[in-house]
Amino acid sequence: MVRVAVLVERIQDLQLTDAQEAKIADIRKGYRPKVQDAAKALRTLVKEEVEKIGDVLTEEQKQKLQELREERKEQVRDRRAHRIETRKELNLTDEQKTKIADIRKEFRPKVHEASNKLRAAVREEIEQIAAVIKE
Repeated sequence: MVRVAVLVERIQDLQLTDAQEAKIADIRKGYRPKVQDAAKALRTLVKEEVEKIGDVLTEEQKQKLQELREERKEQVRDRRAHRIETRKELNLTDEQKTKIADIRKEFRPKVHEASNKLRAAVREEIEQIAAVIKE
């Protein structure tokens, strides 16, 4: 299967026929709404999850989190280390950690499902485009 990034980046270099370009345009027209809907659903779920987690935090912790976000923008760090560090700096209670873990348990499957739908729609679109190119 043709890799998505390579196909998208290099499609203009393939010297497609007018017929191929028309077929690809039709395919993309059909898949763009599916891809956009899947991306919107994913964004919505992630936003909901973040809001619920935010509801668990105290005002002081929210302020500290905002400071950490701003700091993160200024510095490039290893993501995993930063997440661990951030969690420690928030001084979360055991109850808050439990609530956040429960929220993540609730939303992770939904986020993964939305992600899988998005990837599937993109993969199907790319496969159809690749089939047109192979003709």
